[in-house]
Amino acid sequence: MIEGLSRRELEVLQLVALGASNVQLADTLGLSIHTVKKHLARLLLKLRVESRSEAARRYRDSISSRLAAPAAAAPPAKAKPFDVLTTREWDVLARIASGANNQRI
Repeated sequence: MIEGLSRRELEVLQLVALGASNVQLADTLGLSIHTVKKHLARLLLKLRVESRSEAARRYRDSISSRLAAPAAAAPPAKAKPFDVLTTREWDVLARIASGANNQRI
């Protein structure tokens, strides 16, 4: 279900899954609180969920299903950059998006 999200929406979702507040989202992504709220509202609509916790669960479920799926020998020809990341790479990406430095990662 998360495949249809924009890059920004995916960044927001990753940070929400990590437990970031609206203020933390705004600071990390360089956005206003108003813009964060708009991104969250659009994200909840796209995911067809009613709360941040449901969105976070949907994200974690998506990551889990990627782990359970057999690894492909090569990514599809038209794969988007985020479609070929491992779970560990998703975790590192989320930590980078939250502003963590190399030592913290």
